[in-house]
Amino acid sequence: MKYKDYYGLLGVKKTATAEEIKKAYRLLAKQYHPDANVGDVEAEEKIKEINEAYEVLGDPAKKKHYDSIVNRFNFVSGFEFDPQKFGFKPKPEFSGKTDGAFSDFYNLFFGNDSVEFDPITFETGFAKKEETLLFKRGEDMFVNYEITLEEAFHGIDTTIQVKTASNKIKEYEISIPEGSRTGDKIKILGKGLPGTIGAPPGDLYVNLIIKKHDKFTIRGKDLEVEIPITPWEAVFGGRAVIDGIDGKLNVKIPAGVQSFNKLRIPGKGYKSGVSRGDLLGKIKIVVPEQLTDEEKNLFKKLSEVSKFEPRVGY
Repeated sequence: MKYKDYYGLLGVKKTATAEEIKKAYRLLAKQYHPDANVGDVEAEEKIKEINEAYEVLGDPAKKKHYDSIVNRFNFVSGFEFDPQKFGFKPKPEFSGKTDGAFSDFYNLFFGNDSVEFDPITFETGFAKKEETLLFKRGEDMFVNYEITLEEAFHGIDTTIQVKTASNKIKEYEISIPEGSRTGDKIKILGKGLPGTIGAPPGDLYVNLIIKKHDKFTIRGKDLEVEIPITPWEAVFGGRAVIDGIDGKLNVKIPAGVQSFNKLRIPGKGYKSGVSRGDLLGKIKIVVPEQLTDEEKNLFKKLSEVSKFEPRVGY
């Protein structure tokens, strides 16, 4: 028995609306109408197929039934299959009568009142447990792949190695889009586990994981970076050259800034679609580890004259 691709016969997508299906049917019916194709055997067969396709896709209940078959088996047009090997079984009272106006495929699933197949309810159609089906799509495979923050930010074409079910190593070329994030998945069609009895294989999903960076942290659409400054820069302000993910940045340090304050540099953060977030510069006031005698004396003098009490009001 041959599988019928009703969408293909009408030349519409699987997402076509009822109106689009009707319009396509009317155009084809007019093109292949017997009155316009007298004596054309091919046109006669074509109009039968078109009528059959619309009989199913033009009926919401039959269309839903047909879509469930399409989604489960992924048959291609003209695929030869034995219904019994795919879990389709007639009810005990099946008389064997069919509607001669349509194909065996139609009669199997949508035949007249004498043909009672129901592969949707699992009662008399598919086997009750999917595992018992002889024809079964292969399972999907999932692998993790680590990338650097820079690779995720800019995007990269790379090659990954994947261990198959038979412990062989296979290589696949993938394109990691710019602005990728941990948890994003890249789908490689048909590279999962094999199906049974010629059923299509599953797909391979590459799960992206961004490695921890020694400078930057992703905060939603923003990036955060630490800005170390000296105590005197904190008091008087100034300018500092800091690292951005795509180059150096010269930023202004406001006078009187405190540790853990954050400076926002617009448009220099992570990518979010076609736009970018901001770069958050987290201030860290750093005291020199080694001081000269003069520096120690200056700090000592400051401690003696200052009336600042950091524990008051903080």
